[in-house]
Amino acid sequence: MPGEAPPVQQMGRELYEAGVFGMSIGFPTVPRGKARPRVMISAAHEKDDLNQGLEEFAAVGRKLGVIGYASINFTLHIRTQSPGASLKG
Repeated sequence: MPGEAPPVQQMGRELYEAGVFGMSIGFPTVPRGKARPRVMISAAHEKDDLNQGLEEFAAVGRKLGVIGYASINFTLHIRTQSPGASLKG
């Protein structure tokens, strides 16, 4: 992640334009130099929604030069449980 507020704010704007709400957070919410986009995932999101979000993060991050091309390889695995199943392990 970029770390400084201006690049993260730009990333948040571009993610929003791409259909992903990735609000930028910076100081004093996080330490100086640790700014980052924040996303919230809910049970209403489908696997395709999450994959699209990851793809947009990669595209915007590459465009802004904060994510290297060789460092991105997303595969989303969603673990499902039947009702009443144990949350362990």
